Amino acid sequence: MDNDDPTQPEQTAQAPDAGLACNCCRKRKLRCSRETPICEHCRKTGQDCVYETKRARPGMKGGAIENVHKRLGAKELENLRDKEASTTQASSQQEAVDRQSLLSSLAREICKLGNPTLTASPEASIDSTCKRRRTEKHVGYRERSQYAVNQPGLPDDAILDLVIDAYFRQIHPWIPMIHEARFRQRRQDHGDDRCLLPVLQAMMLSASYHVPRRDIAEIAQSLIDDQEAVRDWVVSKATKSLTVENLQALIIICFRDIGDGEECRAWSLIGALTRMAGYLQLTIESEEADRSSFSQPNTSLNPPQGWTEAEERRRVFWCVFNLDRFCSFTTGWNTSLTSDDVNRRLPCDGISWRKEESVSTPYFGIWDKSAARIGNPIAFLPSHSATVPATTDEGGFTPSEATASPGAAASSVDMSTVGAFAYCIEATESLSRVTSYFLQQKVNIKDHNDLSGWLTRFKELDVRLVHWKMLLPKKWKVNIAQQSSRMDPNLTLAHVTHNASMILLHQPIAFPPLNWTFRTRLPSFCSLDTCQAAAIEIATITNHYLQIAEHIGPLNNQYSFCVYLAARVLLLLWRCHATESLSSEFWVLIQNLETMAERWAGPHQLGPKENLASKYQAVLVDLHTRCVREASFNINPSAYTTECHLAFIAMNSQSRTNDRPEIQSRNEEVETRPDVAGSPEEIPEPVIKNGVVVSSATKPEAKSVWLAWLYIFNWYPGHYSKEEKRLLRKLDRTILPLICSMYFIKWLDQSNINNAYNSGMKEELNLKGIEYNLFSTFYNIGYLVMEIPCMLLISRPKYARWVLPICETLWSIITFIQCRNKSAPMIYGMRFLMGLFETPAATGSLYVLSSWYRSDEVFKRAGVWYVSSNIGAMFGGYMQAAAHAGLDGKGGMAGWRWVFIIDGIISLPIAIAGFFLYPGVPTSPRVWWLSEDDQKLAQARMQDDGMRKSKKIGKKMLKRVFRKWHFYIAVGTYVCFQLTTWVAGQMIVWVKSTGQYSVEMINVLPTGVQALAIVVGITVPSFVMVYPIWVPFCFAGTVLLFCHSTLLVWNIPLGLHFAAYFLLGMSSCITPMLFPWVHLIMKDDNEARSFTTGAMMTVGWAFFTWYNVVAFPITQGPRWTKGFSANVGLTCCYLTLFMAGQFLWRRDIKAGLYKRAIEEEENEEAENEKLGSDSLDDKATNQHVGQAHVEDKNAEDERIKEIK
Repeated sequence: MDNDDPTQPEQTAQAPDAGLACNCCRKRKLRCSRETPICEHCRKTGQDCVYETKRARPGMKGGAIENVHKRLGAKELENLRDKEASTTQASSQQEAVDRQSLLSSLAREICKLGNPTLTASPEASIDSTCKRRRTEKHVGYRERSQYAVNQPGLPDDAILDLVIDAYFRQIHPWIPMIHEARFRQRRQDHGDDRCLLPVLQAMMLSASYHVPRRDIAEIAQSLIDDQEAVRDWVVSKATKSLTVENLQALIIICFRDIGDGEECRAWSLIGALTRMAGYLQLTIESEEADRSSFSQPNTSLNPPQGWTEAEERRRVFWCVFNLDRFCSFTTGWNTSLTSDDVNRRLPCDGISWRKEESVSTPYFGIWDKSAARIGNPIAFLPSHSATVPATTDEGGFTPSEATASPGAAASSVDMSTVGAFAYCIEATESLSRVTSYFLQQKVNIKDHNDLSGWLTRFKELDVRLVHWKMLLPKKWKVNIAQQSSRMDPNLTLAHVTHNASMILLHQPIAFPPLNWTFRTRLPSFCSLDTCQAAAIEIATITNHYLQIAEHIGPLNNQYSFCVYLAARVLLLLWRCHATESLSSEFWVLIQNLETMAERWAGPHQLGPKENLASKYQAVLVDLHTRCVREASFNINPSAYTTECHLAFIAMNSQSRTNDRPEIQSRNEEVETRPDVAGSPEEIPEPVIKNGVVVSSATKPEAKSVWLAWLYIFNWYPGHYSKEEKRLLRKLDRTILPLICSMYFIKWLDQSNINNAYNSGMKEELNLKGIEYNLFSTFYNIGYLVMEIPCMLLISRPKYARWVLPICETLWSIITFIQCRNKSAPMIYGMRFLMGLFETPAATGSLYVLSSWYRSDEVFKRAGVWYVSSNIGAMFGGYMQAAAHAGLDGKGGMAGWRWVFIIDGIISLPIAIAGFFLYPGVPTSPRVWWLSEDDQKLAQARMQDDGMRKSKKIGKKMLKRVFRKWHFYIAVGTYVCFQLTTWVAGQMIVWVKSTGQYSVEMINVLPTGVQALAIVVGITVPSFVMVYPIWVPFCFAGTVLLFCHSTLLVWNIPLGLHFAAYFLLGMSSCITPMLFPWVHLIMKDDNEARSFTTGAMMTVGWAFFTWYNVVAFPITQGPRWTKGFSANVGLTCCYLTLFMAGQFLWRRDIKAGLYKRAIEEEENEEAENEKLGSDSLDDKATNQHVGQAHVEDKNAEDERIKEIK
């Protein structure tokens, strides 16, 4: 019946008009079935089916607004592409015209939609739309308008080129699968823009925050509004079609996901990559694909257009292969690419590929899982598979021919054409073999045959790993000593991966389960040594690689995993076998992981801070903390595949728990409870500077103030590492004896001039009156002239090694000449030269001690150094007595002349030894008796102690000195102290004035002062290790104040007189505490402290030259009332100044001035490193451009020759 029949009003009111479709189908332009109560399409989609009995009035139709939006988006995208293609022709006027035309076209479209007379018929519209869609589907149209709106944009060419440069400099070395020159040429041609779009977006995601310039990196990051959306677009786009470029984009995405610590997102992509590589037939060589078969697979790729493109496809596959292996040995899952799928040649050397020089490489053999099961021998499984005969050429190039025969030895394979990437693939496969064919094999431990086969497999794999390293060509073997400036990334990763394979292979033998009854018969100790040696080698290689200035980019994710395994096995060794202390390499590896995490975030830290390396570091620190806190905690050797993921979940749950205040408060109560064993305060936090563990920086154990005398003999505290103890012993056996010997000779000479005056020189040379005082005056003048210049020279690392030996040699020569003294003026000249060349032996020695020993170590050594002067003065008395008795008149010379000859004989060999033994400062060129590791450790120790690097000497340094209180307190304290020391050496004058003793006794009795000085000089400074420095300092000052007050009274018993003079020897402990204290409070400025200590000696001895003449004239001796009175006041003065300096120093520490100074210097160093890296990048770019120019010129010359 006709639906339009007007005789059926009831049906029209009850049922929909048969001529009208439902609203949903009309909106979607579908053929409606017109069924009631719901049509077929609405029933499938679950939408409401509504029929209208009347046609809608003219106006906007359903879906019209959506169509307008789609057309508008398409127009905008088209204009954007036109703008990018012709940026040089764009102008503000043209943009205004484009906007006007866009609005005009939009208005016309709206008018057409609103006017039904101007609109085409629905049937024609539907037919044209269907026709267009069929055509687009037929030609493989890549995207529709709805996807074009969501497509992320790219920055302009200038920024994009910088991002691409950063990619090829920082990311490409780890996944070398894109030929740089070919890629850049394709971009210039604009013929493959759509094919390269996923790759470019992937590069933007992975390399944008590695651009050297911070402003460009920030702009590139800002252009990626939603990184997750861009990533999803790349994944969606790349999985829609099978192309090599899509595989490259997905590989970059996987590399980024794993490095960002979101490896779970990458596993499914890696599985897809392995299948896509198989579908594209990248798992086999092209000659293998051309072999006849009864079932020809579908071909998705065209044949390569040359050897370079074929090598690029080969490298794409091997990058997929590495990702598949990484997924397997980090998760414990099976591999996706097996021997049934893979038959590929190894990639060639990178230089040959860049130069596009066709070379032949061997096939790489993948083991058959069935053939490599436990019980089947693997000794004859080839490392490189058999030759596959070539049938056709690859696009005109010669197929590879260098292959190995089955069962051939590795040495018979021609590996001369492969590079570091190929060896990295071999090492990665070795690690995968250990996992798949040893660790994942199911073995019945109770079955003798299974156990025997498992142990046999262990031996076979061990032999293969050893042979791989032994048979490496010389140029591919790692040699850190010869690779100080260049280490190939993939070669470094190959060696690190090889050592990780050794660790995983030997770990079950080194740490067997406790339920194994035969565990005592396993070679566990050998495996322990192997694991430890491999972990230490990983730490050494990694630490050296990270310190090379050229390598400033991120590291491969596999590298982080290997470092994690190495640190973990060292922790296992310490935990399971209760070794003496945790190996210092563990903390080096922890620091290396921290550096890797920082480098992954980019030079400007714009990338993710929480990444794979930081996760590994957090897991290791957490394991170490639990080992310290929980005595029953055990580390499962085989849990390396799960504990990282579980720890990450636990940390997240802990952070969520801490968000709840009531739980957080309970946790704080538990953590602060005093009776909880192993609280966080008890866990030592090792300090690592420049990759070196400074164990002395950790908190030492508490010391008893009542047993302080026991620590006098503890020169090497127990919390020091064995490396640090070894370094201190070297320093104590070399530096300390050398500078003590030099200082001993100086005071021996000083004592001898006094003894000679009282042993015949006065009478022989007819010396009178004040001439005796002028001996020391001229000596001090020479000392003052050279003091500050010499200290500034010693602060320069370049000259520090040679200043002291040269001055010591010249001093020895002058000493010999002193035996020919004939008059007072000649003595004055000799004493002036002696003071001139003696300068480095005093303040220079203290500067060197403070540069090699930490602040809590230097006081003890300074005490030993200073008492050598007392030993010299005491020995001088005995030597003068022996010379007067045995050498007087020998050779026609008096006994006092022979004393100077003996001085020269002793000092000259010491001066010559200084040229070979004296090390200067830690930053000086390395001396022969220190290894490179020793010098690095010494520098790290002092850096941790607050010692800063040397700076320029100039006006800024003088401003820093004179604007701070340190200079005035230090100089004032030392001047006051120095003026009080002269009287301690004048006991011989008082003994002679009594007239009760012989010449021998006159020279011997005053040595009691030096004997006491030796004892207190060693013991009192050592108490600084236990007590605050002001306690022993004030104790010694109080004793000296008592002595000066007693001598001021003078009329006292003879015994008290001797006691007062003897106790003046307490002054020997003041200098070993005062000078190191000055170095301590000024340790953040090397130049300022060298200038200040030089000024202390200069000003102190400047006052000393006239003070003894005025206060202690020899004509008024030995009862110097005026001098003793002045000494009492001066002693009170320097005690007051010292306590004021101590108060100001503590105030500055609390105010954080030192910490801010260190942070400022570290920021300045980081900025300098940034500038240095930028200059290195510029230099590398210039070299690259120059090399490209030379290559282009050579190619042009060759073409001219061919034409001729």
